Amino acid sequence: LVLTHLHADHVGGLAGALDGRSVGAIGVGPGREPASAWQGVLATAAERDIPVVPLTPGTRWASGDLELTVLGPDRVFHGTDSDPNNDSVVMMAVDAGTRILMTGDIEEPAQHALLDSGADLHADVLKQPHHGSAKILPEFLAAASPTVAVIGVGAGNDYGQPSPAALRLDVEAGVSTVL
Repeated sequence: LVLTHLHADHVGGLAGALDGRSVGAIGVGPGREPASAWQGVLATAAERDIPVVPLTPGTRWASGDLELTVLGPDRVFHGTDSDPNNDSVVMMAVDAGTRILMTGDIEEPAQHALLDSGADLHADVLKQPHHGSAKILPEFLAAASPTVAVIGVGAGNDYGQPSPAALRLDVEAGVSTVL
């Protein structure tokens, strides 16, 4: 199980996600904030005797036709608008040749870092960063060059997501968007 980062909407359901499932490890990125969420993850993992393992760029798993590769982050972010969001684990999944870029809630600083890293971001499917917020760089979308963008967001949420600006970027880039 991978926890992209420690915001409540990404870790609050951990106990329920583990119930009735066999989980060999819980993978986490480098961020440890908010500290209360980190302590909650450690406590839940310990109750179930599940190891918590760090995920760093280059970490890979494979099962059948599925391969997962961690692309970032390569460091903890400090001083950004949202360090926990930028600390999100970013992975490329390749399933029978289909490339899926999973971005957590990364914002501009983490997108710049991935672009600067030289990682191959090209994907058939993009899990659009941060629930379709306006904090997506046009050059990041161009590097991914997806056919489809998937945005996970609750209807009528208080954040105004997906943002009209992000949806407009998708349209301009010829990307079909699925909410």
